[in-house]
Amino acid sequence: MSVTIAEGTVAQSFEEKVARLDSLLQTFSDEELRRLAVLLQQQLAFHQRPPLVEMELIVTYRCNLACDYCFMRKHNLCMDKETALQAIDFLLIYAKDHPFVNVTFFGGEPLLELELMREVAEYVTEQAKAKGKEVHFACTINGTLVSEEALAFARQFGFLYLLSLDGAKEAHDKHRKFVSGKGSFETIAAKLPLLKQKQGWLGARVTVTPETIFSLANGVKELFAMGINQFLIGLVHEADWDKESLREIERQYELLLQFYLWAKERKLPLRMTMFEKGLEEVRKERKRYWGCGAGTGRVAVAPDGSIYPCSRFAGSQGKQYIIGHIEEGFYESRLPEAIRAGVWARPKCVKCPLADICSGGCPAVNLEATGSLYEPPKAYCADMAAWVKVVGKLPKAALRDGAVEQKPCPVEG
Repeated sequence: MSVTIAEGTVAQSFEEKVARLDSLLQTFSDEELRRLAVLLQQQLAFHQRPPLVEMELIVTYRCNLACDYCFMRKHNLCMDKETALQAIDFLLIYAKDHPFVNVTFFGGEPLLELELMREVAEYVTEQAKAKGKEVHFACTINGTLVSEEALAFARQFGFLYLLSLDGAKEAHDKHRKFVSGKGSFETIAAKLPLLKQKQGWLGARVTVTPETIFSLANGVKELFAMGINQFLIGLVHEADWDKESLREIERQYELLLQFYLWAKERKLPLRMTMFEKGLEEVRKERKRYWGCGAGTGRVAVAPDGSIYPCSRFAGSQGKQYIIGHIEEGFYESRLPEAIRAGVWARPKCVKCPLADICSGGCPAVNLEATGSLYEPPKAYCADMAAWVKVVGKLPKAALRDGAVEQKPCPVEG
């Protein structure tokens, strides 16, 4: 419903507008009033929401690998074109006046749906341009399906693929296998020359388990020798870590720091995001900030159009964590607010000496590991303590020098 004021008329006060509206409402039936109330509530909720900036588009749950730590559901559901484009429309509407949006192609293995990714990229680029917005893309791949066509697509839309590579062959193949049971390292290694030729800067997400923590630093060194430039290290916190593997975290981080400083001194093209900020800078950034922006500034859209706070909730949690649908908008849900709850909601964190530098862990991982959004697993706490201790040894000169001036992979965490 809209009320048009004819050209030349004097702007009305709020009271005058209400009086006119009240007169119009007298003509509404009870059912029409109920529907109007719902619409007004939806409009109010829309205007009160912060801009939606990031969307993880889960183009498929399918994958040609069977990694044993993967949190994504194991079934063959894929997103169709209509749903994908409708998700983009949703993103651009809820982005409001924000100058840019981020679209991450997620899976499963996203390259199984390369044509859909291309159609989405073309559509969102065109639609965003019409609204005066920029679009940034990101995509993490397992590396086995890299092709000239896939690399040309990434080049066309200005993004770099991030590889899932867990270290040297033995560590990588321990968990990242084909469905047949064969390790995937050699297949990926054979693709690296093409990636290096066409993409240049290569980044790897290194996932670490209790079994592979002992070879982490050596694995990073080997991957660097093979042409990988940037490393994002992530531990599987929900795994079963014993005391020996927990203690090893700090030792491996020490070795990584030594290698990082060695490379910086020689101005080699290496980035490790875990060492690029000192404790004081991180402390300022994270002060009074707990949880994450999942469900508010960023969401994940499943192949059926359901909206989750993030891909982790979409992959490992049940339907009770759906917070909306692209055809219906956001539902009334306290989950996004709960995800951002501060230290007051985290009794085990209140007295922790790292409370001023820690964000409380991934809420979805916490929920899976401990049954609570607010209680991180022991491996997360050990990880954070080790990182703080090692980063505290970073020379100030290393921080002043900054990162190597190379184009980074667009996915930083």
